[in-house]
Amino acid sequence: MIVKAGPQEWIFEECRKIGKIKFDFSEKSGAMAYATSLAPLMKKFSKPEDVPHILRHRYLQDQFDAKRIQEMAELIADPANSLIFLQSKKFEDAELTKSEEWYKMQFSMDPYGADMLAQFG
Repeated sequence: MIVKAGPQEWIFEECRKIGKIKFDFSEKSGAMAYATSLAPLMKKFSKPEDVPHILRHRYLQDQFDAKRIQEMAELIADPANSLIFLQSKKFEDAELTKSEEWYKMQFSMDPYGADMLAQFG
């Protein structure tokens, strides 16, 4: 929908308001666990003026950037950027050409064929 219609500012504003409500009324969590979850993010907030936003960044977006939203929507909607995981006991070992490093699970990986991409589109 976003890819075809383009980003709508009113939808962004609704999401921003919902995020603010979620932030304002978020439940308290353990201080140590919360601090531990935020610590790795501090390198992304390297500018001193960005540090105050570290607590609310998960909930709030301040600026509507239609071009960036459109770019992200196109990436997400492109079937070539997706993965399909199939799991079954019926797969033959001959079909599974690779082995997972730690658990030695057998698997295979194949790119989508042109006919499958056409079906997605």
